[in-house]
Amino acid sequence: MKFLCSGDNIAYLKEVVCDEGTDTSKKDGIQPSSIRKICDDDRFVGAKVESINQCKEKYLIVCRKGGIITLYDKLSDDYGQVHEYTLPVELDDHLVSLVVIEDLDIIIAAYESANLYFMSLSGDKFATDPVNAKLPGDKSINAFVENPDTPGVFAFGGKDNNLKIVQLFDSNFSSATLAESLTTCISPKVIFTAKNVKNDHLDLQAPIWITKILFVENLEKDGFKIITTTKYGQLRIFDTTHGRRPIYDFKVSDRPLIGLAFADEEHENVIVSDSHNIIAKYSLIKIDANGEHINSASAGSIVKPTPKLLGKYSSGGNSGAILAIDVIEDEIVSLGGLDRYLKVYDVESREIVAKVYIGVEVTGIIILEGTEENTQKTVPILKKKRKVVSPEKELEEDNEIWQQLDENSKADGAKVKKPKIERKKRIVT
Repeated sequence: MKFLCSGDNIAYLKEVVCDEGTDTSKKDGIQPSSIRKICDDDRFVGAKVESINQCKEKYLIVCRKGGIITLYDKLSDDYGQVHEYTLPVELDDHLVSLVVIEDLDIIIAAYESANLYFMSLSGDKFATDPVNAKLPGDKSINAFVENPDTPGVFAFGGKDNNLKIVQLFDSNFSSATLAESLTTCISPKVIFTAKNVKNDHLDLQAPIWITKILFVENLEKDGFKIITTTKYGQLRIFDTTHGRRPIYDFKVSDRPLIGLAFADEEHENVIVSDSHNIIAKYSLIKIDANGEHINSASAGSIVKPTPKLLGKYSSGGNSGAILAIDVIEDEIVSLGGLDRYLKVYDVESREIVAKVYIGVEVTGIIILEGTEENTQKTVPILKKKRKVVSPEKELEEDNEIWQQLDENSKADGAKVKKPKIERKKRIVT
C-alpha cells in the first residue's frame, strides 16, 4: 500500500509505503517499507500544504498557503516538479477545496472568500492564466464539491450559508471549448437553495454551518440527492425533488462533524468523523423512525429518526480528532489527525489493517495504492488468530472442566463449617 500525507504547518508531503499488518506502535511490530519526504523545496518554507489531489493518474497537484499551485510527476521516483503557478489570493484566505475535472482538463481552487480560480491544463502546464469567478452571495464558504455525474454542477455552503447548488458552466462544453474561451464560459447560476429545518420544540431557529457536502446521485426530473454535515453534529439528506428542506435531519454527535466520505460504491453507507475522536459508519437506507426520544416539559415526548450505526473505527485507538479521510470504496479507509498516526482500516469489517506513526498532525491523505488485488481476506490484520479446536477435543476439555468443578465443589463443602446457633432455653411453668 502507498499513501501521501500532508501535515500541519509543513510545506512538504510524506510518502508512506507499507504492507498489511504494519504497526509502528509496537516495538516488535511490522515496520513500513519506507517513509520519506517528497515535494520538499526550501522556497516553500512557511507555506504549508493546504490540499493535495491527483490528475490523469500522472500528476500530483499540491496547493500551498498563498495560492501556490504546483504540479508534480507522480510517476517519477522523485516526484519531479512539472509546473508552478501562484494565484492572486489574499494571505488570510484559506483553501476550501481543490477540484479536478479530468474529462475537461480543468482544476478549480475554491477559497473561503467564495472566490473560485479555474485553471485549464494543457499538457504539462496551465494553458492560460487562471480565471477568477465569485460564487453567488456575499457569504464565506466551508465546503465546495462537484457533481461527478453532471459537469458544471457544484454545491457549496458554510457558516450562515445554507446549501446551494450552482451551475458554473454548460454541461455540454468540451475541454477544447473551455480551454479556448474559459473566461466567457464561466457564468455562475444558482439552481437550488436549501431551506433551514423547522424551528425546534422551543420555537428556536437552528443555526446553519455546513462543513462537508457529498452528491449521492442524480434523480429524475433534474433532481439531486445530497448529504451534508454541520458544525453542530447533524447529518442531513436532501432530495431536491421533495422540497427545499432536508428529508432527514439526524443528530449523530454532540461535536462538530469534520469528515465525510462514502464507504461503498452504491453510496448506501457513509463514514463520518467529529472534532473529538469518533469515526463511525452509518447507513443511509436503514433508518430507525423512533431512534431518538426527547422529553420536553412544554412539548411532551418527541421522537426523531436516526440512521443505523453500522460500527465505529476504533481498533488501534483514536486519541484525537480525525482531520483527513480517504477511501477506496468497499476496500480500505485511511485516516489521520491529531495523534500523528496514519491508520488504515478494512471498510467492511472495520478491523485495522495498518498503523504508522508519521510524526506530524495529518491534515490530508491520498491513497496511491490499496491492498494487493486478489488477496484473500481471512482473519483481521493486527488481531490474534482464533484457536481452532476439533469437536472431539472440545468435548474432552469440557468433561475435564466439569470434573474439576465437581472436585472443587466437594472440597469447598468439606471446609465449610456450620455456624453455631445459640438457642434460648425453654422455660416451663
